[in-house]
Formats: sequence, C-alpha cells, structure tokens
Amino acid sequence: MNKKIIAIVIILVMVVGVLFLTFQDNIKDILFKSNISLDNVSIEIIQPHANHKLSPTQLAKAKELFGKNNISEDFNEDLWIYNLIEGNNGDYIIKALQLYNGLTIFSSDLYYHFRENGNIRYLVGDVAHVDINSLEPKISPEEAILKIKRKHKLKLNDFNIELGLRDRYISMGENKQEYLLVWKITRNNKDNSIGLSGMFSEAIVDAVTGDILYYFDGVFN
Repeated sequence: MNKKIIAIVIILVMVVGVLFLTFQDNIKDILFKSNISLDNVSIEIIQPHANHKLSPTQLAKAKELFGKNNISEDFNEDLWIYNLIEGNNGDYIIKALQLYNGLTIFSSDLYYHFRENGNIRYLVGDVAHVDINSLEPKISPEEAILKIKRKHKLKLNDFNIELGLRDRYISMGENKQEYLLVWKITRNNKDNSIGLSGMFSEAIVDAVTGDILYYFDGVFN
C-alpha cells in the first residue's frame, strides 16, 4: 500500500514539474504582475515608411537604375530606399528595406550594386516571398512591451514600437521563408535605464501569439 502511495506521489510531482516547465512564462507573468506595470511608460508607435530617405535627385537616379534593369516597377510599395551611394568609378549602390502592404519586413535589407553603365552587377540579400493570412495583430503594443518588461525585469520606461513582418527562419541557415506578424520594440534613446542583464536594445514579439522571438540587451559577449 505504501509503495502505491509513493508511486502516486512521484507521478504527481512529475506532472506538476512538466506543467511548470510548459507554462513557466505564464507563471512568471503572474508573479511579476504585481510589481511590473506600464505605469509611467512612454510608448511611441513608429509609423510605416512613407517616403524614401533620398533627395529628389537621388530618387530620380534610383528610378532610372531600377527601370533600366526591370527591378520592382512599383518599388514605392515594395521597397523603402534609405541610401544611395555613388562610387568613384561612377558605379552605384542602393540600400533598401523590403515592404509588404506598407509594413516593414525587418532584417530584409537588399543591397543593389550597379555598374558605371547602369547595369546591375549583383544583389546582396534575399528577396522576401510573403504568404501570410492576416495583418491584424492580436497582441497590443502595450501587451508586447509588458511581456518583455516582466520576463527581463526591465526598468526601462521609454520605448519605440513598430508593427511589421519577420522571417521565422532568419539567421537559422534554412533555405525557406515563413513570415510572421511581429512587434519590433526598441529603446527610446532619451531613457538610460538598464535591466538586470544590461542595456536593452531590441526585442521582437509575435503580434499574434505574444511569444518573444528575439531579445538583445545590447551587450556583446
């Protein structure tokens, strides 16, 4: 009889352990809910890129180069160009972020290198092929920020946040793409507060599930 009781107790302990490991983030959220809130937190929502970061002359040159090489005729909708560099030999490099329905695709930089005759020499970066069901977030900006504040015990109170897309397999070396709707959270430079693990720099939170997909505290080990 005692052996049966001991066996049942062991099984119950194992079940509780598994449940804790499975739902530990939720448990931590509950534990920290009382002392970490959004009181006195400043949130600036970054709007989608409306205009290229180029002068009118540079923009005209970019249109000329793209048109000559049949690249993204609707590049005002597909790309946000943030730099155009003219080399000493008359060549050009255009740097751009990719867009989808007006939303930024984070970490999707493309570098176009054009020869002096205007023909494209090479392209650095992967062209995004987005297939996503909805662009409506289920997690609010406030909820996303509260998640990283609780999980990482952040004292930071000034945040920038932007809705966009991110490839699930980025930096994994996988030869496939799957884009998720996410909140990109960065620190507002006017706030010098620190978390327990160092200066907060950037986080990516799934805008549908609330999962923290990426977190960087600004410290390179």
